[in-house]
Amino acid sequence: MDEVAKKALDNATVERFSSGADALASTIAELVKLTQDNMHEYATAEQLACTRSGLEHKATRIIIVREKGQGRKLGAVLGFASYRLNQREDGKPTAFLYELQLAAAARGKKPSLGKALLNEVEERAALSASGRLMLNVHLANTSAVGFYMKACDFQKSSETEGCLTLEKKCTTPEELLELEAAERSPDDPLDKVMEEEEEEQTMNETPTVRSNEKVGDARTALKVWLASITFWNTISQKINGADGDYDKSKLEEYATKGQAAGKVWALAIQKHTDGRCNWQYVHDTFAHFYEDVMVHGHPETYDDSILEAGNRATKNNKRILFWGGTDEDGATYEQERATGKRDKDGNPLMKKVVKRANVSPQVALLENAHLAQHFALQRGSREPSDKEILTKEVKSEQFDNMCKANAASLQKMSDKMDADEALSPDPTPPDPMEAEAPPPVPTLSEAEVKAMMVGDLRAALKARGLPTDGLKAVLLSRLLSVVAAEE
Repeated sequence: MDEVAKKALDNATVERFSSGADALASTIAELVKLTQDNMHEYATAEQLACTRSGLEHKATRIIIVREKGQGRKLGAVLGFASYRLNQREDGKPTAFLYELQLAAAARGKKPSLGKALLNEVEERAALSASGRLMLNVHLANTSAVGFYMKACDFQKSSETEGCLTLEKKCTTPEELLELEAAERSPDDPLDKVMEEEEEEQTMNETPTVRSNEKVGDARTALKVWLASITFWNTISQKINGADGDYDKSKLEEYATKGQAAGKVWALAIQKHTDGRCNWQYVHDTFAHFYEDVMVHGHPETYDDSILEAGNRATKNNKRILFWGGTDEDGATYEQERATGKRDKDGNPLMKKVVKRANVSPQVALLENAHLAQHFALQRGSREPSDKEILTKEVKSEQFDNMCKANAASLQKMSDKMDADEALSPDPTPPDPMEAEAPPPVPTLSEAEVKAMMVGDLRAALKARGLPTDGLKAVLLSRLLSVVAAEE
């Protein structure tokens, strides 16, 4: 996220919902009310009903920024963004921004809260299958059109009935580095420093997934397998030393390496499945492995039965976990419920019900874990026998050797596939006497080239027999130089 825009969130409370179905009815009502205040004459009953159903949809993701509240009371909504990933637009997958609304008190301030919200949506879109973000905006809303196109670099995709469809290719940090490298001179010393750092990281880190690999082929499947073995081998390593995982610095080092390897595994799976994998365990490897280790210690040192109990409680109390809970005595909360009646405009009438708060399952499980550990300490520990120690060491060594052998074998297969692909001959060119004359290449102006999308740029370069690899900035520069020569 842009560091300047990020400061807009420093003195605010941020709520994030991975599904609109998890948001409370009162929260959805706040967002619809803000939308109604901003839309003015466009806020028809039909439009607001459409906005509400979109916010409540299970595929909608919501980011809400509020003022700092007092105690358990939530502050007023300053702004929110709602979006979905992997939608289909023009037959292609894309992320789509449905709402970006700011309260009057949050507008025109520096740093921009609107940019902060949009930057976070762009980060999510950059990691999705397409890396493309689209939105619709009314032509009459000139300030919004200027914000998206001038301040945020969106491009016009289409225009229908007074409405603009804008789109933007959201770049990942790796792609930004490629763009910066393309803009620097070849003799820039920074390139040499970065090459040395990349070489050092390659020696010390787990393999990564290249961004130009095809989705769902044998190579990406091989990368998933290799990353999985590397991850399990990494987290199976012991924490050496007399203090074991009570040595916080060594425990943190172990947790960091494990989560980094888990992230490589998760990204390999997402690459192989075109961003459609929602496997919770893989999510935990890169998002929660570090915090789990820092709370519970090395996986060998805690009782798996406690984790299984927690897993069963999570399934049984799924809705409670979404709402949270409390360990305060006598705590209550308000809930909106339908009365079964409607007002004169046809909107359902709601009533507020005060209910006793549920005990937080997280708190209960933590108390049970502490209790189990307390009883285990009271029973005392038994020193393992020499046979048990030797057996454990042999098994650990066998597993480690097996992981290394499998990883080496898979890496060898991957290298061979790369080598075969590099050595494969180009297809035999057709006989020029028999081939039909190629169609004439259309002449392009500089303005037409600059308005092209990535696919159009590549098609124009291919028609001229030029390379089509690289990011949009590279393709644009390549085609402009050719067009200038043609003129």
